[in-house]
Amino acid sequence: MTEQTIYMHVGAGKTGSTYLQSALANARRSLAALGIDYPLEPRAETRARLGRVTSGNLRPTDRLSETLDRYPGARDSQTLLWSNETLHLTLTQPDRPIAASIREAFPDARLKVLYYIRDPLDHAVSSYVQVVKRNGFTDDLAAFLRRYDGPERLLMLDEVVRGLEGELTILNYSRHRDDLKATFETWLGLDPGAIAEPDMPVVNRSLTRGELELQRAFNAHLGILSSQVISDPLCEYLPDIQPEQPALARADLAAFLDRMTTSLADPRLEALIPEGEGYQLPTLDAVADRFPDPAAEGTFAFSSAQLDLLARALSIPISQRTPELALKRNERRKQATEGPRKTQGE
Repeated sequence: MTEQTIYMHVGAGKTGSTYLQSALANARRSLAALGIDYPLEPRAETRARLGRVTSGNLRPTDRLSETLDRYPGARDSQTLLWSNETLHLTLTQPDRPIAASIREAFPDARLKVLYYIRDPLDHAVSSYVQVVKRNGFTDDLAAFLRRYDGPERLLMLDEVVRGLEGELTILNYSRHRDDLKATFETWLGLDPGAIAEPDMPVVNRSLTRGELELQRAFNAHLGILSSQVISDPLCEYLPDIQPEQPALARADLAAFLDRMTTSLADPRLEALIPEGEGYQLPTLDAVADRFPDPAAEGTFAFSSAQLDLLARALSIPISQRTPELALKRNERRKQATEGPRKTQGE
């Protein structure tokens, strides 16, 4: 009997996962014809095809057995592909039995794990914008940089994968941004072009400074669900807007670069990361001008398209959750249709 193979793309976040998952959703039939099963729920498939943010084809907090219960026939597949960009986080949390559940579900399978790293500064900044966009984060960039642990997380993941007797492939998104899909195809053992480009080439863009600060303010007052009416529609329906760098003081940037220099000096990283895929750090002077001064008074610009989209996105929940507004809106529509009412005596 042919050995069962499990491919697991486990992250990291902000390394092109949404783009790859959009391509995979479109390529499910062609992948199946090549012997690779990529099970996907209908709603997630629709969102991925449209270039919207998804969790790939599994929930990272679920035991794998729970995921398999949603996909009849997946247990018996000879070649299974899983993708979730936060899976590396749950795999490296000792209080969660996610790693053990993989071997429970597939005790004899060959396990191949793909993990994209990214140069620390770009990764940290992009990750910060993402947690503001999607996770209700309210702090500034400097606070987020102090907790960034990308290189340390890689070492933890390597230990977990070795414990599962799996094969870990490490690629640097910063080196492969322009040929990302090709690296994924190579990992799967496919020919170049086997997976078609997604319908929307720009997926899950970052934010302008104005969008970022608006989302932060809504996070503070409304919470995590506010992304559904602010950053989600902005990024999904206006994908071509050019993002901007968040504000960051030079001293905070210097502290981050110093800490990362120390982290990257760990000899275990050099031994683990393949040649040509290693982390790179810029000098302080080379990048300091990229970041606006947070001490300067903030003035933010929005285009007419952004304002119109925000107004439409906000109008829906406001009208749905405020019956008085909905009633008045319906009365105005009725009057517009019937014309002005005549008063007695006219």
